[in-house]
Amino acid sequence: MKKIETLRSKILSNLSKLMMVAILAGVLFSCEDDDDNITDVIITEEEAAEVIMKSVEAETAGIVVQVEEAAAITITNFAFCGYEGDTVFTYSNPSGSTVTYDYSFGWDYALTCVGNGQPSAFDFSYTGSGSYDAPRLAASNSIEGAFEVTGLDNGSDDLVFSMDYTEEGSQESKVQNQNSFSSKSTLSSSNITVDKDTYEILSGTVAVEISGDASGNTFSYKGTLTFNGNQSATLLLNSGTTYTIQW
Repeated sequence: MKKIETLRSKILSNLSKLMMVAILAGVLFSCEDDDDNITDVIITEEEAAEVIMKSVEAETAGIVVQVEEAAAITITNFAFCGYEGDTVFTYSNPSGSTVTYDYSFGWDYALTCVGNGQPSAFDFSYTGSGSYDAPRLAASNSIEGAFEVTGLDNGSDDLVFSMDYTEEGSQESKVQNQNSFSSKSTLSSSNITVDKDTYEILSGTVAVEISGDASGNTFSYKGTLTFNGNQSATLLLNSGTTYTIQW
């Protein structure tokens, strides 16, 4: 009888061990399977460049539009020392446009003159928000911008803009892996020249930085934006690749 009980005990013990091994194998297989299904979301430089380009382009109410508005206000009012104002600008795409957008900006501005009544600088600040839907990217974002405009004397052919611009929001890429991500872009410059007659940007260099997050994976790129005149600019990012912007 004791031999039978001992044999039964060994059988039960072996069965318990086999069940434990099976359970552990199942857990390990499940973990490996989960790992196989996890895909890191990597935001490429090309996708980051697209965000920056859209913050510049006129077709998405970008920086070039803001510069033009500030130049127009400056030229219209720089003769009135102490002039102050505020304006709300709204922008939306023309019917039938490839890119659709809708933005609203609230502006404040003031003209400073030196002691003899000579205009010295026109200062602008604004905030805004909106969204756009373009063939390669869709986004919803908020914006803060500030300009200091000099070159107001009659002997200067061009206005000179110093700029600080921040854009923050969420994006959906329509290229490569079609990633969704959030980002913050900053653009700053002290030498953007603008024609006093046409309000067109003639030249200037802008320091650019963009950082963000995609499903817990962070990214960051830096570079330089150069305005070339003739409604074009060149964006150069970390890798040395250049991207052309036209409006």
